[in-house]
Amino acid sequence: MSFKVTAEQRTLELSDFNEQLVAPATEAIQQAIDRKILTLRDDITQETGGTGDTYALTDPEVLIEARKILNQANVPLTTRYAVVGPEIEAAWLGDPLFHQADQRGDTDGLKEASLGRKFGADIYTTQNITGPGATIDQGESTTEVGVLFHRTAFALVARTLALPFGRGERCRVR
Repeated sequence: MSFKVTAEQRTLELSDFNEQLVAPATEAIQQAIDRKILTLRDDITQETGGTGDTYALTDPEVLIEARKILNQANVPLTTRYAVVGPEIEAAWLGDPLFHQADQRGDTDGLKEASLGRKFGADIYTTQNITGPGATIDQGESTTEVGVLFHRTAFALVARTLALPFGRGERCRVR
């Protein structure tokens, strides 16, 4: 992402370059990457918590069932992550399995209103998650589809772009 900043803008309008330009641009890039990564869910072949399953997606027991499926597939027990949307997060936060200190083993869920690490997975929430075939931009009310995975399930590769001629490269003219 690039944007122009004139000398006049730098002098008269920008009091904090990072806060006014870099941070919003970085947030936009992060959201775009998040949305792009979430499209990879379509490639996942094993599902639980859907129609005909014992548990609904908003039932925290679905995380235990998903863990069982990964265990049966010999997926390593370490560095597993779950990503869910706001609907599932809200349902899980209201469930005693996540917030009761005597069952959880700590009080972080109460203090932070976060799901944290549970059932062998670090749990994260994204506002970009939607149901199959829908995007966050459509504003549709769809059933969220979360995902539980090992860190090796997906790869994000990024590299810097080549500098334009005259920007850090030297050219010898003979």
